[in-house]
Amino acid sequence: QVNCQSISDFSDKDGELLKGLEKNIASIRLSGTKISDKSLKWISGLPNLSKLYLDNTLITDEGIALLKNTTELRYLNLVGTSITEKGLSALSSLPLLKSVYLYQSEVKIEDMAEIQQRMPKVYFDIGGYKIDTLKMEVRTDEK
Repeated sequence: QVNCQSISDFSDKDGELLKGLEKNIASIRLSGTKISDKSLKWISGLPNLSKLYLDNTLITDEGIALLKNTTELRYLNLVGTSITEKGLSALSSLPLLKSVYLYQSEVKIEDMAEIQQRMPKVYFDIGGYKIDTLKMEVRTDEK
């Protein structure tokens, strides 16, 4: 597992630091880093990658299409990215993909039915939860 989340300056050129570890990386967290589509070229070459956190990065639909050959990928976090329905369609051939997180991405809720139909085995989390709250009765009379 590689976690670069706390390295806010981690960018495309820093992927070089992971050379030689490609076969050993099963999970990589790049949340909130400065990586872009350029990094998805080397990420797509990680043969055992099963979890990928790209939330709040600069990736686009064009770059996400590079992941179409990451056949071990099961979890993908795209929260806060510019990914749209078009980008997701490039991932429909991933055989093991189970969970995709899309809150605050550019995927429109009205496109979700079509996306879900195209990728029926995938759980899509679009966030925006509404939490039920209990009404509290405030009493002002003192006894």
